[in-house]
Amino acid sequence: MKSLSLLFYAINGTGAGHITRCVTLATEVKVLLNAIGYLADIHLLTTSECDIIGIDFPVWKIPSRTRIANSDTNNSMYLRKGSFFVNNLVVALGVKTLVVDTLPQGSFNEFIGLRQQVNKAIFINRHKKEEVLKSESSQACLNLYDMILTPDMPDQHARYVFEGTMAYKNRYIENVHGYKPFEAMNREQVCNQFGIKPEQKIIYVSSGGGGDKNSVAYLQLMIDELSKDPNNFLLVGYGLLYNGPKVYKANVIPLCEPNVRKYFGGIDMAFSAAGYNSFEELLSAQVPTAFYPLEKGFDLQDERIIIASKQNLCFYIDELDSGSIYHAYRMLKTSKGKEIKEALSKRKFCYGATIGGFEIIKQSLSPTKNHLDYCKLLIAKEVRVYYYSQFAKWNNISFEFMAKAVIKLLSTTLNENEFQYLMDSLSHGEHYDNRISKAIETVISENTCQSQVCMLA
Repeated sequence: MKSLSLLFYAINGTGAGHITRCVTLATEVKVLLNAIGYLADIHLLTTSECDIIGIDFPVWKIPSRTRIANSDTNNSMYLRKGSFFVNNLVVALGVKTLVVDTLPQGSFNEFIGLRQQVNKAIFINRHKKEEVLKSESSQACLNLYDMILTPDMPDQHARYVFEGTMAYKNRYIENVHGYKPFEAMNREQVCNQFGIKPEQKIIYVSSGGGGDKNSVAYLQLMIDELSKDPNNFLLVGYGLLYNGPKVYKANVIPLCEPNVRKYFGGIDMAFSAAGYNSFEELLSAQVPTAFYPLEKGFDLQDERIIIASKQNLCFYIDELDSGSIYHAYRMLKTSKGKEIKEALSKRKFCYGATIGGFEIIKQSLSPTKNHLDYCKLLIAKEVRVYYYSQFAKWNNISFEFMAKAVIKLLSTTLNENEFQYLMDSLSHGEHYDNRISKAIETVISENTCQSQVCMLA
C-alpha cells in the first residue's frame, strides 16, 4: 500500500493555537489520504506543553521555552540541543514533507539546515503582528518553502506581507478550525451530559489555551458575574495550559479536555478570548459570543474581533470587568444576540482544514507523476466538503466509504473525455459539480436499499 511521510512542526507560542491548527490539518490529511488508498505516516513535533492535543498521532515533544526559563537549564545549551534533536528526528523518520506552523525559521532557527533533508516544505502562515511578518529572518526563510498556506479568506490579503515572488507560492485556504457539525452535540445532548435543566441558559466561558498571565483573574471574574443567576449554567473551558484553581458550583462545571468544541452545538452564548482557534470554532458553531482580546506575543486578537464585530458576527468587549461582562450578557440575551445568531447563520462555513489538507497532499504527491491518485484526491476533497454540509442525509455512511464509492462510480460510468473534463473543472476550483452530487445520491440510495434488504432477510 502506498504511503506518505509527513511531519507537522507546531512551534510554541503562548497559547495552544499552533498545535491545534497542526492537528486539525493533519487529521484532514489523514482522512483524505486514507480515502484514496494511501497510508498516512504522520508525526507531530512540538515544543508545546499541551501536546495531548495531538493524541491521535505519534508526538515528539521538546520542552517549551517557558519550561526552560523556569528551570536551571542553560538556555544556549537548550537551543543547541533543540536544533540537534529536530535535525536528527527528521532524518531518522525519513520525512518527505515538512509542514511548519507560526515561525518559518523554526523554533531554534534550524529551518535552513532542515530544508535539504526533506523533499517538500510547507509553511502555515497564520496572521501575526506586522513586525513579525516583516522581520528579515522570516522573509528569508519563507523564500525556501515550496508552498505557503495562509489560513484566512482571500479578501483579507491586505493584512499579509509577501516580498518578491513569494506571493505566487501563497494560497489563501479559508479559515482553519476543528469544529465538525457531524461530531457536535445538540442542546438536548449537552443538557443530558451535564445534568442541565432545559430552562437554564448554557454559557461557555473561556480564556483560550489558559497560558496567559491574566487567565486566572479573567475566568474568576466571568464566573463570579455570570453564575450569580441560577438560571445560567456555565461550562468553563480552562485550557490545557491553565495552572490556577478550578471552580466547582451547582451551576458551574470545569472542562479540562482537549476537544471542548464538540459541545458548541448546544451552547446558547459564550464569553471567550479571541485566540485563532477559539474564535473560528465559536463562529463556525454559530454561537453568539462576546469576545475580549488578550495581549499575545505574535497575535492581534483585538483586530480579529473588530473585523468580525463590524459584520455583526460577535460582540466586542474592549476591557473585561464586571460592568462590561454584565452589559455583554444583557445584550446577548436580547435582540443583539438574535442579530448575531442570524448573521452567523448566513456566514459561509469555512472548509480551510479540508482545503489545506488537499493542498498539502497535492504538493507532496506531485500530480504530474501521480496523475490517477491526484484525480482521486480531487474527488475526495469535493466529497469531504459535501460531507460537512450534508452528513445528516448520508444514513451513517462513513466519509471514507463514500469517497471510495464515488471515485469508483465516476471512473466506471464516465467515458475518458467526461472524466478528464470533470478533473479539469475541479482543478480550476469549480466546486459542487453536479456529477459528484448525483454520484453521492446514487451511493446513498444503493446503500439504503442494501440495508433494507439485510433487515428483511
